[in-house]
Amino acid sequence: MTQFEDWLAGLGVDRLETLLRLRPDVALDPPLRNYGSLAYMLHTGRSVSAALRSVDRSALQVLAALHDTSTRDELGSRLGEGERNTTDDIDRALTLLVDRGIVWPSGDGYRVPPMAGRSIALDGVPVLAPPPLRPERPSSPSSQQLAVARYCESADAVLAAVDSGSVAVLTSGGVGTRMVRSLAKSIKGDELVVELALALGDNTGLIDARAPLARCTTDFPAWRESGRAAKWARWLAAWWCAGESPTNRRSLTGKAAPVLGARVDRPSTTRLRHRIIAEAPPSGFASEDDAATYFEWAMPDLVSEAEPGDIAAVWREASILGILVDGRCTEMSAALGRLGAAEASEVESEVEPIATQIVDRAVCTLRLLPDLTAVVSGPVSERLSSLLTSAADAESKDAASIWRFSPNSVRRFHDTGGSADELLADLSELAATAVPQPLEYLIEDAARLATAGAPAIGDASDRAEPSGVTRRSVVVERAGVDPAALAASLVSGIPVDVDTDRVARTLRAWCGLPARDIAVMARAVSYGGPIAVDLTDRMRGIVTDEIHDAVFDTGVVHGWSRRTDGRVGIELSRIRMVREITS
Repeated sequence: MTQFEDWLAGLGVDRLETLLRLRPDVALDPPLRNYGSLAYMLHTGRSVSAALRSVDRSALQVLAALHDTSTRDELGSRLGEGERNTTDDIDRALTLLVDRGIVWPSGDGYRVPPMAGRSIALDGVPVLAPPPLRPERPSSPSSQQLAVARYCESADAVLAAVDSGSVAVLTSGGVGTRMVRSLAKSIKGDELVVELALALGDNTGLIDARAPLARCTTDFPAWRESGRAAKWARWLAAWWCAGESPTNRRSLTGKAAPVLGARVDRPSTTRLRHRIIAEAPPSGFASEDDAATYFEWAMPDLVSEAEPGDIAAVWREASILGILVDGRCTEMSAALGRLGAAEASEVESEVEPIATQIVDRAVCTLRLLPDLTAVVSGPVSERLSSLLTSAADAESKDAASIWRFSPNSVRRFHDTGGSADELLADLSELAATAVPQPLEYLIEDAARLATAGAPAIGDASDRAEPSGVTRRSVVVERAGVDPAALAASLVSGIPVDVDTDRVARTLRAWCGLPARDIAVMARAVSYGGPIAVDLTDRMRGIVTDEIHDAVFDTGVVHGWSRRTDGRVGIELSRIRMVREITS
């Protein structure tokens, strides 16, 4: 065995399990059977890149300061131990690297594998300490309820505007900046909230923007009748699984690209969103800039792969949606962080019970004033929001929201099927004050003037059929074995049970080999037996090789090659025939 394999074999079950949990891409299914395969897979470029995405800038700087093999004293000298950096700073960063197997102890020093070498320029002696964090304190439940109510109200208003046929689509596709600005003004909301609601409405299949006017789909009526907690959970799931940052839209010219225009799924953006929410300090940050500074330190590789501005976009979108409150983490952010990459339906089912508790705890107070205004303090409840939206016009939305009744707004309530008695009864029930006489007269006068048979807003016949395409995360975690089970198997030598039929079905999804060849390959990657393969070379000729100790990883078979006398990775698409080798 190599020195690295010897080190892996000496870790023991607990430390080996820790390594496998930190490097989940090597906990493959079918599982690895020996330390040689584990060492090889840990040093593949794909696995090293994933591991380096998981460490902070201080660990990358320590890695850059290490040579092929360096003693602890040499490393401390290069990093200004006791002057620029403390011993704890260096040891913490070194532990991050060792725990992941990126470097490992060798004799009296630490060794770095060739594939983990980085061309990180050390500008003098780097500072390894993390950026300072603000003191931790819990977020306010009422602030979260207010944020949720604000977003859901605004999103409902955006969808209602789309359903009424008032949202124009550019000839080049998408909803332009002017339309977004007009929508924000009409709903008394923020342009970023409008952008987010439009994008997530598209992701959830509620909006179709292929016609000159954007339209709600036939899914919209059922959505409109669902409760606020269910809506919020669906918005959260759509955001968590989005393949882009809806409010970070920059075209090649530097101008804001249209909302709902051509989109490019960016896996690095989705990964960044998941990591930011999962690993945000409980204290949170006072501003987007503070968040950007911290995460540029905490996950530099992932930040460099994502789009410029994605950190700020993730932070503000999470704040708009009520996942973060006052820049701090919440129970909802913790729940999302535990999920990682998941299907939208799974996310929705996991967060809806939490959403229900948060929404149900909200309390608001309605006061009706003689000047025909309604003032709501606290997060506006869904029932009250629906009533005021149908019969009044919003003037401001803050901790205290202000709505104004007018002849046109009350007439709108009557035109959609409401009656004066119904409106007066609902207002009397929900308000902490009596209905003022001027408002009562206004409602009764509007009822007398309403004409029979006026058309209802948002005729369902104008709605589009859902496209059938559900937006989902472009980050899909590969199925693997439990790290604890794999660690125990490697230490004990007792193999993990494998379902070869399921393995064969997985292989079949990656290549067009005949069933007989698939069966041979499935047994080889399940149990490690030798196989002969015919495969295309770079010149499109056919060469034959003998593969031992094969493992399968996302379309690639890795194993010991007799032809090269070393471990290789072979794409399944190159393999033309597989034969079992019998003794």
